[in-house]
Amino acid sequence: MPMNTANITRSHYFSLYQLVSWTLLYCGLMATLYNTPMFTNLEFFFAAALVGCSACYSQLIRLGYKRWAKEQLFILQLVYFAVQCALGASLSSLVLVMIVILASSMEILDPIAPNQLGYVVKHVFWGNAINMLLALVLWSAIYISIVNVRMKQAATQALASSQLETLIQQLNPHFLFNMLNNIRALILEDPHKAREALAQLSDMLRYSLHQFKFNKVPFQEELLVVEEYLSLCKIQFEQRLQYQFEIEEEVRSTLIPRMLLQLCVENAIKHGISQLPEGGTIKISASRIQNQLRLSISNPIPQTAQVQGITENQNNGVGLRNIRDRLKLLYPKAAKNQKADFDLDIDRNNQIAIVNISLPLEHIDEKIGQNECV
Repeated sequence: MPMNTANITRSHYFSLYQLVSWTLLYCGLMATLYNTPMFTNLEFFFAAALVGCSACYSQLIRLGYKRWAKEQLFILQLVYFAVQCALGASLSSLVLVMIVILASSMEILDPIAPNQLGYVVKHVFWGNAINMLLALVLWSAIYISIVNVRMKQAATQALASSQLETLIQQLNPHFLFNMLNNIRALILEDPHKAREALAQLSDMLRYSLHQFKFNKVPFQEELLVVEEYLSLCKIQFEQRLQYQFEIEEEVRSTLIPRMLLQLCVENAIKHGISQLPEGGTIKISASRIQNQLRLSISNPIPQTAQVQGITENQNNGVGLRNIRDRLKLLYPKAAKNQKADFDLDIDRNNQIAIVNISLPLEHIDEKIGQNECV
């Protein structure tokens, strides 16, 4: 979510919190006063003035906290709120006292005898000051809790974002190293094909350089880059490398993590096709199953080799381990509609490795203009 949109949303939530909390206090106060023998219609106005002043002062407490106390120690924050709550309650009650005296002088209320003025001021001030002090303390406790929860969420998101950026930065060297090796092998054998390869590599690098802007891209965009990659690799492997696509049209506009499919295909070539003298076929399929995008990448593997980099317990395989970590960050399992599954099946009888990935179905129009970073 863009920063300005997030700020507007938080402002709306706070305004709603203010409106609901102080309205409930006003209603509760009026329900209490309504049953007293001394209740008059003026009590509606007096209560509104008292609660309104406290509500306005709570806004000042919030602004002061954000400006001066937010970065202080927690104990100092408590002191700040305690002092502000006392000042706010006193100020609200003092405003009410002034209103009562003014109403009395204007004969809206019964006149106050000079010898009773101190008693009336004391009675009106202290009773309402204690009530508003309790209200502001409760408001402050809820506000502090909300702020702390937001700070923890922000810290968690910042950590996840940092981890995600670290994982993304691992892709460039891994990807570039393999490509440069392929082109180096072509320079002396076929300079023309080497130039074509460099042009394709340039297009692919341009794509990978945009990965810091959005972490998710349309499936069709990722697929085009994969086709360029396979075309580039086919220059080296020639007939040893074949590939097939089985893509449903409706999933082409869905979003997937950038470089996800690219890494799977790169891994299939590195640990499958390149290890087989006769080569083989990489099959890529994508379909919609209910609210999930199902991806499947299969490739032949050596029957007796250990297939480094794709086994579940292999720690040195950068590609698929990177994919697992990115999926955990981009699709937290805590969110039921944001689950992502990664499964690797090695069929040694048929000498095939199959990577199956399930992603929540997200369309471009649902995420347009939004940075998909966690």
